Amino acid sequence: MADGKCLSIVAAPTNMGKSILLANIAVNAAKQGKNVLVISLEMSEEIYASRIYSSLFTLLINSLAFMTDELTSAINNSEYGNILIKEFPPATMTVEQIDGYIADLYKGGHKFDVICIDYLTLLTAPGSDNSNEAGKMITRKLRALTYKYKLPIWTACQINREGMKEKSAELSHIAESIAIAAEADLILSLNQQPEDKEMNIMRCTFLKSRLGANGFSISLFFNQPYLRFEDMENTQTTNISEEDRNAISTIENVLSLDEIIENGQ
Repeated sequence: MADGKCLSIVAAPTNMGKSILLANIAVNAAKQGKNVLVISLEMSEEIYASRIYSSLFTLLINSLAFMTDELTSAINNSEYGNILIKEFPPATMTVEQIDGYIADLYKGGHKFDVICIDYLTLLTAPGSDNSNEAGKMITRKLRALTYKYKLPIWTACQINREGMKEKSAELSHIAESIAIAAEADLILSLNQQPEDKEMNIMRCTFLKSRLGANGFSISLFFNQPYLRFEDMENTQTTNISEEDRNAISTIENVLSLDEIIENGQ
């Protein structure tokens, strides 16, 4: 919903790629000429920037530190929208403080089309008596911001231990607060079976949607070297140089998929 009134949530277990998908959403929006604000409550601005640069400009994540000239040229010649990344300490920020930060950016001349917040349950809700109430308050207030600023907000939350044991998570598996499911407009879950890992496939299930159909899944290819989810029929793995292909082989021999996701490398 380009004019807001839409809070979308990516739900998944730890190290399943929530932050990577949020970064991909920011990249895809920028490629459409949209301006994006990324608020990180989990990882540093530098890590987020490297993930976004890798995906946006198709530069190997593990080689970015040695590709200063290529990166500078790509940035200078880019016709994409702008992405502003801001890091805050986890469990210290309220939605009201996030609102104040956005308001200050707008006063300074910034204008955004999409906001990604990584992630919902790392925000705090003073006055709430328990985690369920806190989740409800935070989700409801974030959704209110989509009305105020007339743009969509994407965020993420964890799946609980019970959901981790299932092949596909359900709304009842959202950790800390089931009230999150009641307030959100769109909820996607990420899941991956052992056989999927071997083929770098991620399953994305639409658990809830006020915008259309739900209860169905799509398969995404995880392009490890660029930390990018791609359409299965349109992957770019076959379109890379021989030099990059050799580097990919080296990366895959050293790091597992879980380690790549966890370390952002």
